Amino acid sequence: MDFFRFLMSDVLSEPAILVGLIALIGLI
Repeated sequence: MDFFRFLMSDVLSEPAILVGLIALIGLI
């Protein structure tokens, strides 16, 4: 998934995105 890959790349540059990633996993 390019979208997931994009999120991972974003996490490295912006730790704030990590919160969004956790929320996304929570939805799943």
